[in-house]
Amino acid sequence: LFPHFVDKVNEIMPADSRLQIKPDGSLSTEIRILAIIRLGITKSPEIAEVLNCAVNTVYKYRETIRNKALCPKEDFEKIIKRIDF
Repeated sequence: LFPHFVDKVNEIMPADSRLQIKPDGSLSTEIRILAIIRLGITKSPEIAEVLNCAVNTVYKYRETIRNKALCPKEDFEKIIKRIDF
């Protein structure tokens, strides 16, 4: 994962909703979805296929993350897409 990707995402999240890499180094579903969006795959069915999960799971996580973000909902994914490598 990009060296500072999670830190950059957390800049637009409230303190109680910040994302973290798991102690074993694995990534949460939220981080995986956002990383895929950053790589340019933005359609939920395509994200679900990459993650091998249900489309509704992707919809739910995307909505939950977007609703918690400190930025306007309509700008959230634009901001994610602009995070530098």
